Amino acid sequence: LFKTYRDTKYVYMLLEVCLGGELWTTLRDRGHFDDYTARFYVACVLEGLEYLHRKHIVYRDLKPENCLLTNTGYLKLVDFGFAKKLASGRKTWTFCGTPEFVFCCSFWYVSPEIILNKGHDQAADYWALGIYICELMLGRPPFQASDPMKTYTLILKGVDALEIPNRCVSNPADVTNFDNYPPDQDVPPDEFSGWDEGF
Repeated sequence: LFKTYRDTKYVYMLLEVCLGGELWTTLRDRGHFDDYTARFYVACVLEGLEYLHRKHIVYRDLKPENCLLTNTGYLKLVDFGFAKKLASGRKTWTFCGTPEFVFCCSFWYVSPEIILNKGHDQAADYWALGIYICELMLGRPPFQASDPMKTYTLILKGVDALEIPNRCVSNPADVTNFDNYPPDQDVPPDEFSGWDEGF
């Protein structure tokens, strides 16, 4: 967002131009992405999510349609209509589980805690990131059914109920116990290029 303007009726937002269009269009045209391409796009999204989470913002609307490609091929997250400021250690129950939500969002990306109305936090974005990864690799979300309620049932059954084709990843890694790995001891220094000044 570079600048905002308003008149008596509207607010106008001057945004960076993203000449590559929606990632969804590219994904639809290609069917799915190879490991290298998917890894790059996931890294772009992860950078964006980490930035938002450092600012205590939960994005809550990750999907290929909300990832725009710049002229150099990098992704930008857009559409912050469901984003919410959320203090560390807090949860929110807003907007999710309502009938409007089913029709206005990509219900394939909804985390179990949102479906069960248990309150959610930044972890919901990481659930959506996992769904996003699968969609980039498979060309479709992993949990799909003929209507939202059936999709929610599949989501609640969990990832253990999924059958991921072998062709999906050429060098798969088991990250189911990722949170049990010890943290890196060689933490890189903070990045001070100033790219985020003015946000």
